[in-house]
Amino acid sequence: MLNFLAAYLAVVGGATAGLQAARGVVRGVGKLIEGEPRQALAEVAGGLLAPVVAFVHQATRLGAEVCEVAGVLGSEGQPGVRFDRAA
Repeated sequence: MLNFLAAYLAVVGGATAGLQAARGVVRGVGKLIEGEPRQALAEVAGGLLAPVVAFVHQATRLGAEVCEVAGVLGSEGQPGVRFDRAA
């Protein structure tokens, strides 16, 4: 079961990151066709950085949730410090 989960996460995560990067390349090609090479480079760079930004965002949210759970456990079930869990 653990191997299946690891494979699932690797495939879905890789596909998601690949699609984000591909979208940036497609937007970059569109800007290059329009005659805007600097914008094209910015679009490609943005597409390549999108998976990194998503990773940092999700890691930050995970850290906040871990801290929230640790706070509740540390206060023996009493309400502790709550973190913003906006979607």
